[in-house]
Amino acid sequence: MIAPSFPAEFPELLDHRQLVGMLKSLGFDYAIEVAFGADLVAQGTENYTLIRTTVLTSRPIVGCSELHPFILPRSNVISCSYCSAMLAIARVVKERYGNSVECVFIGPCVAKKD
Repeated sequence: MIAPSFPAEFPELLDHRQLVGMLKSLGFDYAIEVAFGADLVAQGTENYTLIRTTVLTSRPIVGCSELHPFILPRSNVISCSYCSAMLAIARVVKERYGNSVECVFIGPCVAKKD
């Protein structure tokens, strides 16, 4: 599962075809972009946000609202950390290819690695 931001990390070194080829040569069977997981999360939360006026956000913003409630009141934040784009696409992979498939996330985001 590859973060859609990977081209920005290595613009002069390789393109997506080279990266996928490298992963396949290492023994990976599939290379899937996590952006599709972001689409799934957005679709899943769209109906919720239509009936509420609160802000739907991610784990880092939730943490910020807890540390600095004067900037963004916690009552205006709904955590969607229970299902990130990374987790959503992992669920799709498991559903499509079976639970025995091991998922590996590749991306530059330090918060996701935490």
